[in-house]
This record gives sequence, structure tokens and C-alpha cells, in this order.
Amino acid sequence: MMNKKSSGILRIIDNNLFSLKFMWNNARTYLFVQLLDSLWNGLITPVSIILTSMLFNRLDMGVTFASVMTIIGAMAAIKIIAIVWAQLYERYVIIKFRQELHYKVQKQIFEKVLLMELSCYDDPAFYNDFLLSMQYTDSFATGAMANLTNLLKIIFTLAAVTSVLVYVDLIAAIIIIASSLLSIFIKNKRNKIAFQQQLDFAPIARKGHYIDRVFKLADYSKELRLTDLSQTLEREYDRNTKEYNELAMKYGVKKIFIDILEGLNGNSVYIAVLCIVLYKLMVVGSIMLGGFTVVVNANMQLRNTLIAFAENIASLPQQSMYMDKVRTFLDYVPKTKGGELPAGEFE
Repeated sequence: MMNKKSSGILRIIDNNLFSLKFMWNNARTYLFVQLLDSLWNGLITPVSIILTSMLFNRLDMGVTFASVMTIIGAMAAIKIIAIVWAQLYERYVIIKFRQELHYKVQKQIFEKVLLMELSCYDDPAFYNDFLLSMQYTDSFATGAMANLTNLLKIIFTLAAVTSVLVYVDLIAAIIIIASSLLSIFIKNKRNKIAFQQQLDFAPIARKGHYIDRVFKLADYSKELRLTDLSQTLEREYDRNTKEYNELAMKYGVKKIFIDILEGLNGNSVYIAVLCIVLYKLMVVGSIMLGGFTVVVNANMQLRNTLIAFAENIASLPQQSMYMDKVRTFLDYVPKTKGGELPAGEFE
């Protein structure tokens, strides 16, 4: 059941469309609220950069105090609205809609569980994917919506900030874009390693939890004391711990090189752009103080936005894998039809 290709482009698109359709049918209001939030966050950054540039340019020109306070007042108003909306969004809106959506997805999976043949539980690979699908329900439900809203926010921010930065300094913009293209490769590689690590660690962690439960539960206390079960479990625990440590070292070495490359890429670009801007400000004199603040602020914002875009694109295969595991169970059709027996009271 889990052999579907979830990382191909067509499969990624198909999974995201399926997720959006699920959102449209089960949480339409949540979808619209997310779109509204993405539009707001996409516009607030370039507006703040422009207002900051206007403020420093007016200070450089020696205008009146009232003229400066007008800009500061506008900046303060935007900041207050942003703080209020962020708190309302994170403390109430997201919690309310996310829990409702999580409940609907879990209910559908529970219904599918009741239809599965008992032979499915005898397949270790199937059972492992089944547990992972239960874990990835939220990623399935909100994954496509998050991709869409993030993309809209990035497009708005990227278009506005790039326009301002290119107007002030074209060379800096080119350097940042080139660095961010490298970040696409780095992030994609890191996400693939992280996902494979999670898959490899799942059965090992589950075995460790099982052994730990046996020693803690009173149901097995008699067997532990009267048989050699404890010795067997201790040998399994030692073997399991060794496998865990070997995997941790294996993936740790892979992440070292990726993290070093990522760190060098980010810091070198920041230093290069800073040197270019300082030279044009202090030696050439081709930009004003307001332009300098625009380049410094827009530089970081453009870089962060492009990296966010790279991360969003790079995370699509991993998110598609999460969606695919949940979707497989939602699409599951049993080969046989079971009966029903009365159940006792749940305690």
C-alpha cells in the first residue's frame, strides 16, 4: 500500500490538491483566515522598510519634528496592529480551527481502521506506516494550505522588497539571489536526510519504549522475577541502544557538512553585501542614509524571504510523503467486509 511515489512532481501536486480539497470541504473558514493572514504579513514588511527609509531621509534633510513624528506615528500604528493580530491569531484563531480540523481528520482515520483486515497488522512495514500516518494527520490536513499561504506571503514580500533593493543597489540583490539559490539545494538535501532519519529511528524507538514498559508494568513483574525474561530484554535493550547510537552517529556526520555549508553561505553573503553598501555610502557617496537603511534592512528581508521560498519548495517532497501516508489510509478500500459485535463500556 505504501509503494506510491510521493516525491515526484505530479504526485506532489496531486497530494497538495487533495489536501486543499479536504480543507475546502472540512475547514473553509480556516482556509480564508489563513489567506488573510498571509496577505497581511506579506505587505507589512515592505511597508515598514519604506517608512524607515523615509524617516532617515527626512532626518538627513533636516525637516521639522512634526514631519518626522508623522512617520513614527504610522510605524507605531502598524506595529500595534501587527502585535494585536498576531496574539489574536496565535492564541485563539489557530487553536480553535486547528483542533476542529484535527478532530475531523482523526475521525476519518478511525473509521478506516475499523475497516482494515487483521492481516494488515501482521505486515511490519504496513503497521509502521500506519502509526506514522496517525502522527502526520495535521501535516496532511494543513500542509497544502500552509504551502499556498506561505507562497502568497513570499510573493508579496519578495516583489516589494526586491523592487526597493534593486532600485538602491543591484549588485547586492544579485549576490543575495545567487546565495539563496544555493540554499535551495542545501535545504532540500537536509530535509531528505531528516525524513529518512525519522523513518529509520521509528522502529528502534518503538522497541525501546516497549522494553521500558515491560519493566514498568505490574502485569509482567512475575515473569521478570521467575524467568530469564529480564536477561533477554536486557540483551535486546543493549542491541537496540547500539543500533540507535550507530544511526545517530551516521546521520550526525551527514548533518555536519550540510550545516557548515549552510552557515558559510549565509554569513559570507551578509558580509559581502555589508561591505558593498558601506563603500557606496562612505566612499562613492551614491546613496543617502535612508538608502543605506533600505539596503541593510531589505538585504536581510530579501535573503530571509528567498530562503523561506527555498525552504517551502524544498519541503514539498517531505510534506508530500506525510500527506501520502495519511491519504493512503483515507483512500483504503477493504477486501473483505467484517461484522459487528456489541462492545463493553469504555473505562
